[in-house]
Amino acid sequence: MGDDSGTELEGRDWLLEFAPVPRRNVLTRGWTVKKQRGFIAALRESGSVRMATEAVGMGYEGVYKLRHAPGAEDFARAWDEAVGIGARRVRDVFIDQNIHGIPEKVVIGKDVVVERRRFNHRSMMWVLQHHLPDLYPGGATTHRRGWGYAAPEEPPIEEVREEILKRVDAIQRHEMRAIAADPAKRAAWELLHGPRDWGPDGEG
Repeated sequence: MGDDSGTELEGRDWLLEFAPVPRRNVLTRGWTVKKQRGFIAALRESGSVRMATEAVGMGYEGVYKLRHAPGAEDFARAWDEAVGIGARRVRDVFIDQNIHGIPEKVVIGKDVVVERRRFNHRSMMWVLQHHLPDLYPGGATTHRRGWGYAAPEEPPIEEVREEILKRVDAIQRHEMRAIAADPAKRAAWELLHGPRDWGPDGEG
């Protein structure tokens, strides 16, 4: 008897104690019990189906055929749980990088001058908004929205347009007042746009 039965699980790993997909021809180059359990273990570590299939030397498309084969229900369940664990590992790494930064070496020539840590403030804010939404609102995304979620109403397009025009007009008035107060700027403006009767606030 070989070690391919899959019954001797080191540490009694609950995730690997699924019912393997039954195969007609058990060959060492096929989806044996050992390779099925190895795939789930690798998937739990990486969260990537492609990386997990490569880890056990199997094809990417073949594992999906295995998932949909008769008797694959427990294998599919373990698959989904492993992806969830892998995703949480990725999240933990992401949060750790936002807390401690990503190490970066400054190299001049062949010498490492200094090692510093780079922080991404945008991704740090993402973490805060998604884990402390009461303190840092604005991070609601599709996967966090429940059935009771209602998107905030946006103002009508005409109101937005009028607000933009008001702001543009205020900026232009401010600029014209600055030009009117400076003879050199007035001369330059008239050279480009023609004569103008300058009022006290810059309006013609």
